[in-house]
Amino acid sequence: NGACDPGVTIKNGSKKGRLLMPARVFVEYLNKGKNRKRFNDLYAMALYSDDRGKSWNSSEPFPLKGTGESGLVELKDGTIYHNSRTHMRPGNRRIAYSHDAGETWVDEHEDDELFDGPPDVYGCKAGLLRLPNEGCDILLFSSPGNRSTRTDITVWVSFDGGKTWPVNRLIKKGPGNYTWMAAGRQGTSSEGMIYLLAGKDWMARFNLNWLLEKDT
Repeated sequence: NGACDPGVTIKNGSKKGRLLMPARVFVEYLNKGKNRKRFNDLYAMALYSDDRGKSWNSSEPFPLKGTGESGLVELKDGTIYHNSRTHMRPGNRRIAYSHDAGETWVDEHEDDELFDGPPDVYGCKAGLLRLPNEGCDILLFSSPGNRSTRTDITVWVSFDGGKTWPVNRLIKKGPGNYTWMAAGRQGTSSEGMIYLLAGKDWMARFNLNWLLEKDT
């Protein structure tokens, strides 16, 4: 799926049970460093299946070209929150929403707070996770916390489904780039834990209480 985050299973509405995963489309892409302008034609999107993965359909494109390596989560009201890297523009993360279980995307905009990695490489693949807390939309976002280099992996916390990100905590100082996150399974010894993988270099394990503690 082009270095995107894992997918989700829809839990609300008429499409309950749908498998939905972020993806991206490459248009005449050559990863040789000489055709960076081709990044202008890439775009994020999603794939969805209503038959438990036997067949798959493509969503409409993310409303902005040059996007990719995205993540998505389902909010408590059934809205899909889609958070994407942009490969050709310095600045913050790009956000869009779906109200039809991931088939189309609306309200594309630049996030006010989440920056998209060092400007010299135009962003970085980040991690996105909604914690399995019923009745509330607690989202986590992981990415390099240094605006100049891919270092200092940091996790941001949102309590309102990604509208604001009032809390962040440094996970590990030093080199760090692409990240992925997963929540422990409910009813097992891993319940309440959050697992973060940073590239092929290291992993971290923590919980929400630790993220909310004052970093000393």
